Amino acid sequence: MKSLDRPDSHGEAQSGPESALGSLLVQAVIPSLASAHDLSTEHQTTWVTGALGENRPNPAASKLALLALEGRLEPCMAFVQAQRASGMSLIELFLGVLQPAARQLGRGWEEDSCRFTDVTVGLWQLQQVFMRLVPEVHQAPMGRERRGRPGIFLTAMPGAHHRFGVQMLGAVFFAAGWSVTVSEATDEQGQVLDATRSNPNILGLSLSCERDLLQAPKHIQSLRLACEHTQPFVMIGGPAVHLFPDQVQALQADALCGDAPDALQQATQLLALGLARG
Repeated sequence: MKSLDRPDSHGEAQSGPESALGSLLVQAVIPSLASAHDLSTEHQTTWVTGALGENRPNPAASKLALLALEGRLEPCMAFVQAQRASGMSLIELFLGVLQPAARQLGRGWEEDSCRFTDVTVGLWQLQQVFMRLVPEVHQAPMGRERRGRPGIFLTAMPGAHHRFGVQMLGAVFFAAGWSVTVSEATDEQGQVLDATRSNPNILGLSLSCERDLLQAPKHIQSLRLACEHTQPFVMIGGPAVHLFPDQVQALQADALCGDAPDALQQATQLLALGLARG
């Protein structure tokens, strides 16, 4: 479990229980892929252009996605620091560049224009950029003391392969003045334990695929029971909200969210509703 109120000395995510295979992937396989990865410029340009779409150009996100595919952190960091030097705020960088770049990588995989290893390498680089930048969020002055902040618990479904979006969402909420806990546990038991410790006002769950939808009702019930003393609202986000809207509606969550600004707005509205009821 990672609490954004208590970052470690290096500003890195604290991992929950992981399988031996997962640990091997993170510690050895992905760094090796990143160092050895070589993708032709022609292939990069083809799939990134297709994933971007003609109606919503985002040159900065496209450039960062291409740099991430090269598997080297230094050019990625140089690019984002140049964006910061031009006047872009940290949250604008997260939401306007890093998050769209990650989405482009995901679309490349979904549309079979990018290999799984390409996406894995790219997301790994974006996550490293994020972890380098997130300590700046903690250094920003907060508008209220920690004990007076509303609390939110965020996690992806057990077994999810990528948690980058959840981690970034946590940083956005923290910057907005919330007390944030992001569960890094990959199993239901670990996530339930993290939720019990966090005492949140809101439970935020990211759903990515149809399998997540099938498992979500039981998992949501387990999380609710773990926090029954605070009776938190449940907020659902992630790709499944757009891919399977009818099935997601059937989960009867208190809010369904799109991007990070939408999630923050709806969470604030739920918090006001809870205060009115109380």
